[in-house]
Amino acid sequence: MPNITVDARGTPIIVIVDNKATRSRLREFTTKEVETLNWIDGFEPKSTFFDVGANVGSYTLYAAARNHEVVAFEPSDANWGRLRENVGLNGLQDRVRIFGYALADFDGKDLQHLGRKSHGGVGSAEHSIGRKVVRNGEPASYGGEQENTAVRTMDSVCAELGIWPDYLKIDTDGAEPRIIAGATEALKRCKSLVVEIDNRIADHLGLPERIEAMGFKITFDKRRQGGRWGGCGNMHFARVV
Repeated sequence: MPNITVDARGTPIIVIVDNKATRSRLREFTTKEVETLNWIDGFEPKSTFFDVGANVGSYTLYAAARNHEVVAFEPSDANWGRLRENVGLNGLQDRVRIFGYALADFDGKDLQHLGRKSHGGVGSAEHSIGRKVVRNGEPASYGGEQENTAVRTMDSVCAELGIWPDYLKIDTDGAEPRIIAGATEALKRCKSLVVEIDNRIADHLGLPERIEAMGFKITFDKRRQGGRWGGCGNMHFARVV
C-alpha cells in the first residue's frame, strides 16, 4: 500500500492511499473543510479532542500532531483498521485512543447500514446506525451489507474513561441528533464543537437551536444553499462564557 506524506500546514503527516476514497481524503489536509483545520489550530494547548466519525483519521492525525489528546470513534471495520494504521505510521499511539463502536443515545447494539456507493470499503462514508436515513423525502441508498455494532452514549464512555472533551467533532451522516442526546454531561464541559447538520433529514430540523439551548452560540455555518447537498454542511458552536 502506498504511503504519502502530506504537508499539513507545516507538519508532515503520513497516510496510506490505496483507492479513490482514501485519495479524496488527502484534500482534507489542504482544501476540504479548511474552516475545521482553522478550528483545530485554535485549540488551547494540550486539549482533549473527541473525533466522532473519524473515518481514516484526517482530523485525528492533524490534532494529535499538534500535541492534543484525541479520542476517536469509528464503527466501520474497514475505516477503523486504516485509522489504526495511519496513527501507527505517524507514531501517535500515545496521543490517540481509538474505539470501534458507534456513539448514540443508548448503550447496547444496533445495525450499521453501509453506503451503497462505497459498500464499506476503506475511506468510505455515508453509513447509518440503527435506521436508514431519509434525505429530501427519499431513503438514502444503502447496500446489502449490514454490521451488528456496539453503541454507547458519549456520557457513559466519558464516565468510564474519566476523560471529557474540550473540543468535539461529530460527522456521522445522520446520527448526530442521537449522539447529542447521549452527550448531555459531556457537552456541559465542552468548549466548542463542530457538527454536520443536514436539513434534508427530519431529525436535524431544529438541531442547531437545541445545541444553542445547551449553552452554545453559532460561530460558523457552512450549510450549502442549493444543489444536491443543499441544507447540508458543518456548523461550528462555541460555549457562551
